Amino acid sequence: MWHILHGTPSVQGGNTIFEAFSTKQKSKIKLPRVRDLFDQWRHTKPGIYKISEAKDDYVQAVDLISNESFTVYEPELTDNMYAIGFLFPYTNYYKFFVSPLMFPEDLHYISDLAVDYHRNNQFVHDFPAFLGEALLVDESEERTDASFDNPVHLAVFQLYEQHMRTKSASDEAINFGAFLWYQYCELKDPLIRKAGPYAATLDYLTQDLEPPMTQKELAEEYDTSASTISQNVRKIDEAIGEELSEMDLDNEQQSADPRMGMEQMMNNIQQMLSEQEFETEEEVNAFLNHLLQNQDEIVAQSHTDRDKAQDKLYEAAQTSGEKRQKLIEEAFKLYPNSPDAYFLMAEDQTSLVKQYELLLKGIEAGKKDLGPEFFEENKGHFWSMIETRPYMRVKAALAKVIDLLGDTERAIQEFEEMLELNPNDNQGVRYDLLTLYIEGERFDAAKQLLKQYESETSAAFLFNKVLISYFTKGMTNTTRSLLKEANTFNPHVKEYLIGRKKIPLVPPDKIGSGDKNEAIAYADENSYLWDGEKELINELKKL
Repeated sequence: MWHILHGTPSVQGGNTIFEAFSTKQKSKIKLPRVRDLFDQWRHTKPGIYKISEAKDDYVQAVDLISNESFTVYEPELTDNMYAIGFLFPYTNYYKFFVSPLMFPEDLHYISDLAVDYHRNNQFVHDFPAFLGEALLVDESEERTDASFDNPVHLAVFQLYEQHMRTKSASDEAINFGAFLWYQYCELKDPLIRKAGPYAATLDYLTQDLEPPMTQKELAEEYDTSASTISQNVRKIDEAIGEELSEMDLDNEQQSADPRMGMEQMMNNIQQMLSEQEFETEEEVNAFLNHLLQNQDEIVAQSHTDRDKAQDKLYEAAQTSGEKRQKLIEEAFKLYPNSPDAYFLMAEDQTSLVKQYELLLKGIEAGKKDLGPEFFEENKGHFWSMIETRPYMRVKAALAKVIDLLGDTERAIQEFEEMLELNPNDNQGVRYDLLTLYIEGERFDAAKQLLKQYESETSAAFLFNKVLISYFTKGMTNTTRSLLKEANTFNPHVKEYLIGRKKIPLVPPDKIGSGDKNEAIAYADENSYLWDGEKELINELKKL
């Protein structure tokens, strides 16, 4: 934004980018009031503002230097924050464009820095340097919250906490949200542009309302989208699951699904918090910080046979051999309707038929475990409730085994049922389903699936979108455009589809957006759909 408004002139005539754009567009604006507002935009300067009086999506933003106050429409902003950015006038209010950078009020070095830069009256010219220095937080500075070194990460938690308090959420839920967010920030150090989407994600993961709010409802509350919340849920779930899978657990075999370890940790922390009798917020934070530093102490005492059996299955998932088998047998004795018991037994089988038989029994156990009323009442919210995950694990495994046995239509049915139970699709079955739709030439269903997850950006969706266009319309300009878009997103896929590189026998354990591992995973699952399509392959070779 600074470069567009004030950067070194780089267009014909020596104008800034905005001046050149304004010259072309201003004459097209008919209303004088709108034309005057538009003309004011060219004079917009960067500033640092103290945010206060947040109410009904509006806040008061006071310029730190001039002390001038502005009414700003910005639902994401909360009280007691600094916002650095560009305020544009609209009709009866102002709005930041683009989203401002947010800092907690207690970080005094931000305000001190702004004052220093304004002393030479070159703040606009020196704004990039100011911004760079503001972002380089001095580690020696005293922090107000030891849990979050990055002030923007702290801002996310503060927004989440504010909303949770407004909805009278329990301290246990909020404290668990702090724990999850701290863990994720430590692992991934995410770049946050707006606090709302991640705050909504924490709300979704930790809410204790009855009935729980849907992602669509939370998206409206936090001014974001349900698809963004869904993507963030998956990011946090996978990140923490990956961390657990890398922990050294007696050098024994890890579970095929490391998120089972995350589930156990979540259960234990929630139970431990509920069993404590804290008198102050400081005691809660001290307790959580202690757990963060001593993760081996995150152990809770289960009281029901179901929970005791599940604890044994979590342990079995992290080991192998006779110990694993013994733990599964002990779990069966405690609670026969444990889907994960059948899931783990099926993992140890090499015969597809035996896997199928065990997983089928696991499905029946899961239905008995949850009960028919539970399915009716909670359809659409599965996986967000930990008790549903064993059933969903078994169902995903069964669908894949059914596909390997050659019953594509029934595999499609299983995957479709999973998306009805959990539209957020934390398990990623939509990728398998899209492949099967294309294989079965069910292109209308494939297009509907793409529409359902229209914000999805992955090699699987982008390259399979190319196939759908090609198989339904041929090599059109649209198909070429989609192929170019997919190749730009992940150019590694091309190397495997045209045969320049061989697909490894063992698929990668970890996949990153746009990386080589994602390309291998896509080619491993979908290359057969491209086989024999010479025109399409030749077009890909040209890119």
